[in-house]
Amino acid sequence: MPWKWMAIESLRDMKFSIQSDIWSYGVTLWELFTLAEVPYYGCSWSADFVQTLVSGHRLGKPQYATTEM
Repeated sequence: MPWKWMAIESLRDMKFSIQSDIWSYGVTLWELFTLAEVPYYGCSWSADFVQTLVSGHRLGKPQYATTEM
């Protein structure tokens, strides 16, 4: 499963919706604006990763994205 692109509710509860699709799309946009960097580089799949997302950790603003993006 592409867990780095999955929304919190998809990882935790296996619930998929339009909102979880938007999360995945956002991660894909992040990849485009970082020129194909790996999201959450250095992280491995674990319950701790999900808890980190639940507590508010998010990908930072990509180098090549404008403020409007």
